[in-house]
Amino acid sequence: MSLKDAGLWTVAGMFAALAVGILFEVWKSNYYERAYWAGRSEGWKASLEHQQKLQRMKSRAVFDYEKN
Repeated sequence: MSLKDAGLWTVAGMFAALAVGILFEVWKSNYYERAYWAGRSEGWKASLEHQQKLQRMKSRAVFDYEKN
């Protein structure tokens, strides 16, 4: 293998590493966005369920006139 071939393989390896690095960063960014919005969605669902439970509790409660 000549010096020119070694240089070409080195440059090709650098480009391949750069491409893999860019693909990894894009994948990591997309994964973060999906996980972030999935977490937000779960949080909203939990909040709405909690509000529904509170409304049911309030609707079942009977005002006790003797206490006041």
